[in-house]
Amino acid sequence: MVLENRLREFSLFATFSAHVKGFIDTLKLSKRVFPKYKVGNYKQQTLVKEVLGTEYHAHNAKEDVLSLKELFYLKLRENCTDDDLHHAYFYHSRLSLKPLVDKKVINTSISFKLARSGITLSHLKIAKTRDINGIKVILTENRVN
Repeated sequence: MVLENRLREFSLFATFSAHVKGFIDTLKLSKRVFPKYKVGNYKQQTLVKEVLGTEYHAHNAKEDVLSLKELFYLKLRENCTDDDLHHAYFYHSRLSLKPLVDKKVINTSISFKLARSGITLSHLKIAKTRDINGIKVILTENRVN
């Protein structure tokens, strides 16, 4: 969310999202893949050392990115599922769907699933005006029950 806000502040979000489609929560994924007793903790530096057997200069932006990329491609990628992926518009989408959650039109779980795909309240409104089954189609396409 911090990244999204900063990109919007400098009018860079559209350019950014043209190249980056989404994000993966590698901390959540790491906790699922690596038992704590094997890695000690889930700090990136520790995971790289324990899982890959290498060390790097932590808190150096370039080194952090390169080591996370290596960790992901060598050890996490095969365990990554659709549930780990978040659309670049995830936080914006969740915020737009909040009124529906507050009014109990949809629950938090459905809001989360829609936001993960980048679906906003505006998308749902457009779908409804175009076709009586428009919202049902969106829910089905995004595997929302």
